[in-house]
Amino acid sequence: MARQSDSDDDDDEELELMREYMKIKKEREEERLKEENAKIEELKRREQEEIMTGNPLLNRDLAQATQEGAYSLKRKWTEETVFRH
Repeated sequence: MARQSDSDDDDDEELELMREYMKIKKEREEERLKEENAKIEELKRREQEEIMTGNPLLNRDLAQATQEGAYSLKRKWTEETVFRH
């Protein structure tokens, strides 16, 4: 009887350890997914911010700086006065 009790205890302990292992595994997976989703959201936010600030027509501050001469667009070599006419 003592042997059966010991094996039952061992089985119960093993079962409990497996449950704990699965719980930890699930928590780690959830944490990884949360971090991955946070990274994706950050990339989307940065991309949207870059889109909004990259276009001088959409960004009023940048458009005002263009009018003041602080922001200049590069000109092509064909836009020189010699080549216009």
